This record gives sequence, structure tokens and C-alpha cells, in this order.
Amino acid sequence: MPLPPNRMDYSPSIDRPIIKWPNNARVAFWVAPNIEHYEYMPLMDGTRNPWPRTPHPDVQQYSSPEFGNRVGFWRLLEVLDRYDIKCSTPLSIGVLEHFPEIAEAMLKRDWIGSSCKIAARTSNGSPADRSKATPVLRPPTR
Repeated sequence: MPLPPNRMDYSPSIDRPIIKWPNNARVAFWVAPNIEHYEYMPLMDGTRNPWPRTPHPDVQQYSSPEFGNRVGFWRLLEVLDRYDIKCSTPLSIGVLEHFPEIAEAMLKRDWIGSSCKIAARTSNGSPADRSKATPVLRPPTR
């Protein structure tokens, strides 16, 4: 049965050529930190409550991603820089709007990424919203 357009042909693992990694490495390691921005008081869309706990705002749930952007991201960079690890990231476009220092840090390190609005995905999540993914970091240079 033919696959839909833009899909790779079926290839059972037993018939694939052996992958040769650089320096004869036995494993490929992919680092893809999820860098997100969450709205503090997102608009209610009438379908789903983005912060279902009350009272609003849900400070307990909001504080975890907020800590990640203020502290965790920068601690992660220290380790990645120490070992010269390049990343790709599924990035919330809100990060670029609200935390330009994070965007600059990723660009400086030549990270690869793409983005979509997290709020659109987590509220009504329609296929039209998901199709609006926008590339935001430059394509790979390697």
C-alpha cells in the first residue's frame, strides 16, 4: 500500500544499512531541551481552562516553567558549554517575545529550532493552530 505524500517509504530495521557515526561512535546522542513560555493569565477560550486550578493565577503550576527560564536554562547552558554540546529545541515562540536573552544565547551557540505558540496548542489545539509552526532559529550550518 503506498504511503501518503511526504512520507518515507517503509523500511524494516533488518533491511537497513548499518549506520556509521563519526569517530566510530556506537550511539548518537540528541539533546533537545524544551524551552517554553506560559502566559501568566491566558485568555479563556470557552473550550478549556488553561489553568484549571483556582484561585487564578495558578502560581504553583506557573512557577515551574518560570523558574526554568530564569534559572534552569542558564544552568543547563553551563553544562552544555562545558562539553560543547549543540542542541535543537522545540521552542515556544513566546520565549522570543518575552525572553530575548534566551533567544540570543541559543543563536550564539548555533542551536537549531522551530517554534509554535504553546497557548494555541494547549487551549483549543485545532489542526489549523498546530499548522502555524514558524521556524525561528536559523537552519543547521553543519
